[in-house]
Amino acid sequence: QIKQGDILKHDFILKNETNNILGINNIHTSCGCTASESDKKSLMPQESTAITVSFNSKGYLGPVTQFVYVNTDNADLAAIKFTIKAEVVKD
Repeated sequence: QIKQGDILKHDFILKNETNNILGINNIHTSCGCTASESDKKSLMPQESTAITVSFNSKGYLGPVTQFVYVNTDNADLAAIKFTIKAEVVKD
């Protein structure tokens, strides 16, 4: 639950559980109100990285669901989806 106008930040952890190097091709979000970034563009086997996500609640009220998509170079993991859920309340 966040106040309208606040920015919510969260780190999702992405771990490469394959036996090959996992390349992160791009990261995109379901709307312009959400931004994301990763420290690394490729992960060695069993290596992890944080996917930092920011959600700007300005203009929202009530329950909100947004998505972050991580596209990789692995055909079995071509798109990994993270979900952001919040309830935006008036200040």
